[in-house]
Amino acid sequence: AEAESRYRRALQEDREHPDALELHSEVLVYMQRADDALAQMRDAVARVRSDPAAYYRLGRIAQTAGRPKQEWMSAFEQARVLLEGQLRVKPDSALALSLLALTQTRLGAFRDAMAAQARALELAPRDVGILYNAARMYALQRDKEQAMTYLVRAIDLRYDLRRIVDMDLFNLRSDEEFLRSVTRQ
Repeated sequence: AEAESRYRRALQEDREHPDALELHSEVLVYMQRADDALAQMRDAVARVRSDPAAYYRLGRIAQTAGRPKQEWMSAFEQARVLLEGQLRVKPDSALALSLLALTQTRLGAFRDAMAAQARALELAPRDVGILYNAARMYALQRDKEQAMTYLVRAIDLRYDLRRIVDMDLFNLRSDEEFLRSVTRQ
């Protein structure tokens, strides 16, 4: 409840702040308030219709909340379309490639996802955000070894540990190696 209260206050101060919005939505999901999280994300998507990350967040919250498959697949598909458009303009965008990899994983296109993530890592091998997204992608694909490899690399480069609440890493949360990695000093 305390985390939800803090993120709600952060959102009141800056409704457009993507980190506060995303984290508040995730906390709402963990608190079994998925409808509130979905309403919040739908509002965000309505304000930033060209942001593929907003569609990705909406899709994963809808998926986690048990919404009909068509609803969350539609959000992921819109994210994919927007990302492919960005990549036509800027084909070497490591961030777009990395988010495309996450989106393709959620859409079930693992091979395409791994190719996009490999290209992102080739372009930005020491970018903590790209490394973290690789960990998320592999966690979603249930490849614990690869997920942990990239998560440890991101942490070693000082990835913001407050972001580890990410629901893409949910299936690793009880893993001893994961817990050791995120709690080390």
